[in-house]
Amino acid sequence: MSRPDMLGSALSRRSFLATAATAALAAPLLGPTRAGAATAPARPIRLLLPEPTGRFPVGVVPLHLRDLSRPDPLIPGIPFRDFMVSVWYPAHPESGRPRADWLLPAAWRTFLERNALPLDVLAVPRTHGRLGARVRHAAAPYPVVIFSPGFGLDRDSATVLVEDLVSHGYLVVTVDHPHDSGEVQFPDGHVVTAGLPDDDVRAVGLRMADVLFTLDRLPTVNAGRNPSVEGGPLPAGLAGALNLRRVAVIGHSLGGATSAHLLNDPRVRAGANLDGGIFGPPLWDGSDKPFLFFLGQGHDTTLDPTLHDLWVRLHGFRAAVNLRDSGHLSFTDFQGLIPQLAGPAGFTPEQVAGFIGTIAPAASVRTVRAYLRSFLNLTLRHRDDGLLHRPSPRFPDAQLVTL
Repeated sequence: MSRPDMLGSALSRRSFLATAATAALAAPLLGPTRAGAATAPARPIRLLLPEPTGRFPVGVVPLHLRDLSRPDPLIPGIPFRDFMVSVWYPAHPESGRPRADWLLPAAWRTFLERNALPLDVLAVPRTHGRLGARVRHAAAPYPVVIFSPGFGLDRDSATVLVEDLVSHGYLVVTVDHPHDSGEVQFPDGHVVTAGLPDDDVRAVGLRMADVLFTLDRLPTVNAGRNPSVEGGPLPAGLAGALNLRRVAVIGHSLGGATSAHLLNDPRVRAGANLDGGIFGPPLWDGSDKPFLFFLGQGHDTTLDPTLHDLWVRLHGFRAAVNLRDSGHLSFTDFQGLIPQLAGPAGFTPEQVAGFIGTIAPAASVRTVRAYLRSFLNLTLRHRDDGLLHRPSPRFPDAQLVTL
């Protein structure tokens, strides 16, 4: 698995996908344009995330999970696997609860240093999720979505999608994969950075084990007990709020490959792959579960035959959507963050396009949110708005395709 510089003049889509695009974020991004970066302002620039579009406020609680059944595969002598997840849920409006930062302080500093971004210029984005807010009571429990990020990215990297789903009545669990995720901060303050060996199949296997263990712990959460290593009370109302009979797994890039393999788990009803390839045997026995491919510009079966290998083995509802003029990071928070970073970091227009394409950021976010929500509404709630069956004039950047 090669680790190319995303800012190279000729990006390999296949290697781009194999590294989840942000393998390049593990190396300095600025190159010769660094001299053009902005000087430090009097006050750091606060990066912003777009508002969710639904009617429900958002709550969030982080959990530190420990799997005693397997050793950490990358730290010899550690007989267990530790990782972090966050549970995002519809909440009561509680302005007194603090909004969660996009990354915790040590992880944010590591992110800036790892990407050669100016430490004194940028302030961490704040999410719209209120830490520990009470769960909004509903007549029925909320469908559950599990999210796995791309290689080198964190569980918060698709907050624009996660918060939007929550605001429309989903409960979303985001999963970090230490040594694979970019920077994972644990409750004691230590940070684990990406350093996974060059083996896509092994990486997917590691991620699958993390997600499966998370699925194993969700009944504990639904019973009102905290499975976190540190324990402590869960947000009020979280007990009974999860509909564990309606679970989907979604992921970006390498996380999308993970979601495809998890269709084999009987607890998973549907999956979605946001611009990822497929590594390892693609469900050789096939699956009748619904699956969505949401692909960036140029990601097709000619460049990535694994898409077709999976497509022909999907016997239930399947859909593929191409996002015109997009980049690999258009399915993440970086669609909106990269334009904000461009000035302070000294990015050129060509560099910005290498990250997120030339699609208008607001249109990209609106389109990805709408089609992902349409798929989950259809497969977990049996509500069909027609977006995945025919072109929509409301979303001209989305093209339905066959793989």
